[in-house]
Amino acid sequence: MNEEQVSVDGRTKALPSPFFVIATQNPIDFAGTFPLPEAQLDRFAVRVSLGYPDEDEEVGMMMDRRTNDPLASLVPVIERAEVTAILAAVRQVNVHERTARYVRRIVAKTRELEEIALGASPRGALALLRACQARAYLEGRDHVTAEDAQALVPAVLGHRVIATQRARHAGKTTERILQEAIAGIAVPT
Repeated sequence: MNEEQVSVDGRTKALPSPFFVIATQNPIDFAGTFPLPEAQLDRFAVRVSLGYPDEDEEVGMMMDRRTNDPLASLVPVIERAEVTAILAAVRQVNVHERTARYVRRIVAKTRELEEIALGASPRGALALLRACQARAYLEGRDHVTAEDAQALVPAVLGHRVIATQRARHAGKTTERILQEAIAGIAVPT
């Protein structure tokens, strides 16, 4: 995916730009499937858990789908050129070196913690920085802040690190470990 091409049966095909993958995972019923290896998980920019809808949302969903499938009437809400322009604008969001070093310290901390068996890779640092740029852009800012990184760490690094068995047995999630790690890192001014 990162190479912007795929190979099938010995034939390589360039992917359109922009190209991205959205994958779903059901946390139960893995029969016939296997968890992705860490190197493949590392290629996904973010992991988001949606949880369950509240009562009104779930009833609304049930009522909407009584007689038809709403997916059948989906229409594009944005054109490819607009997505490309937004991606270019996001890359122009300023990142001060102090903030980049802060992001790097967060990622490095994941490699040092006793509660983490496998820390985040340099690809994770880059994904976190790019996600920070996107968040700043969406909030109408021209620069990234430390708060952007703090808010995005669970979604961007949570699937890239592996908690030790000891930490898991103690009831610690990777998200909790990451939040505790962030709290101990000096925020740039």
